[in-house]
Order: sequence, then C-alpha cells, then structure tokens
Amino acid sequence: MAIPSKRPVTTKEMQGRLDRLRESANDSARTFRTAYTFYLVVALYVLVIVSSTDHELLFRAGDVQMPIVNVGVPVVWFFVVVPWLLVLLHFNLLIQATFLADKVSQYASAILGQTRAPKERTEALGLLYPAPLAHKVAEIHQPGTMRRLLNAMVLVTLAVLPPAILMFTQVKFLPYQGEFFTWLHRISVGIDICLLWWLWPRIAEPYLAWREWFNSRRLKAWAMVGVTALTGLFSIVVADFPGGSIGNLTPVPVLDSLRDSLRRKYDLSGRVLVVNEPSPEILAAHWS
Repeated sequence: MAIPSKRPVTTKEMQGRLDRLRESANDSARTFRTAYTFYLVVALYVLVIVSSTDHELLFRAGDVQMPIVNVGVPVVWFFVVVPWLLVLLHFNLLIQATFLADKVSQYASAILGQTRAPKERTEALGLLYPAPLAHKVAEIHQPGTMRRLLNAMVLVTLAVLPPAILMFTQVKFLPYQGEFFTWLHRISVGIDICLLWWLWPRIAEPYLAWREWFNSRRLKAWAMVGVTALTGLFSIVVADFPGGSIGNLTPVPVLDSLRDSLRRKYDLSGRVLVVNEPSPEILAAHWS
C-alpha cells in the first residue's frame, strides 16, 4: 500500500503561520510592557519612600506618609510588607518575560527557516512590538552600541534593580534592630535571587535548556555565581545590626567596619523626641 506523500506547504500558508506567530509575540509583548511599566512605577514609588525614611521615624515607629494618595502606613508594617510585594511583582514580571522570550524565539526561528536573506529577516523582525526585551531576543541587526544599550537596559531593570532595591530596604531598616524583620528581608532577597537563577537563562536565551545554557555560557554562568555570592554575603553577613546574631558569629574587623558604614545605629543628635519638657522626676530617673 502506497503511503501518500505530504502536501508541500504553500507560501501563503507559511506567511499565515508567520503572521500568527508575530501576532502572538506582539500580544505577549504588550502584556509584558504593562507589567514592566507597573513594576518600575511601584519600584520607584517604594524607593522614594524608603529613601525618605529617617532614624527618628523608625525610633518612634510612626507612620509613613504615602505620596500622592496621602495615606499614613505604620513604618514597621511598610518595611515588612513592601519587600514581599516587590518579590511577587518581580516574579510576575519574570514570568511575563519568559513567555515573551519564548514566543519571540519561535517567531525568529520560523523566519530563519523561511528566509536566510539578512535584509528580509531584519524587516520581518522589525515588525515586532517595540519592547526592548522582544528586540533583544530577536537579535535584530542593530549597530553594536544600540545592541549593547538594549542588553544593558534589560539586564539592569530585570535582574539588577529588583534585588538592589530589596537590599537597600533591608539596610534602611537596620537601625530598628529587629532580628525577625532583618531575617524576613534576607529571605526576600534570597527568594528573588532564586527566581532569577530559575528564569533568567530562559529569558536571555530561550532556545537553550537551563543545563545547556550553563554549560555553553560558562562565563555568564560563573559571573552569576559570583554576583549571587556577593549578594548573599552582603545581605546575610554585612547587613546586620549591632548585636545581631550573624554579627556576633562573625566578629571580623573588616566586616565590622563595613557594617558600621551602613549607619545601622540610631543617629538622633539634635532631634527633639518629646512634645513637652520632661518633668524633673523623669530627668532624675534618666540620669541616675
């Protein structure tokens, strides 16, 4: 019995498949851009509030005034909840980036299978939605400077900025000197780094499996190992308050010097911490 041969795929069918892949990639790019913009706005909002939090507010355990909405939030709850909110938003952003990278990779592979002419390939890839990550994955033949700028923008905003904001939040809350809260901050940094290890290779080069990426991109992989080690060393060992458990276990002069440079003690000189002049009895009890 003769086996019927496959009907050759027509040019119209190939073009229809390319159109569907491109539309799917563009839909994913629009969703990613919304999540990307939302994360950057929230991160900037948090960064402004954390930067403006001073030692007196932490000492009094007062309320943080939220800009724009003009609502007061207890400072302790703010520093407990916000890091985990940022981790969740970053996780969502990385998931959307993974979906986008996978669809753009499929579209670019289909174009390469249809035509190898550089000009036609570049024109087809140029129809992608103008999201930096989409064009980075598509590897459009941009000039060297433009390509490096795209890579740097994606790397900084997706991989460097999120854990940096989490560590900055941890450092700003150190004067409160709460062991439980400091460990919550450390755990949030650790989870964020784990998310990057899990998803970043699939975003940077979606056509490679994780193990293949690690074996074929050893320089990048070991650079990630080094950055992860430095991040863990800073968050766990260096960013500790006076009398903290980790600081007591690692009484190294160099580490102690680094810790003291983080302003982890209350600096309240010249601050008025009471509404009215304390009574002589209170002053006497204090000085005694």
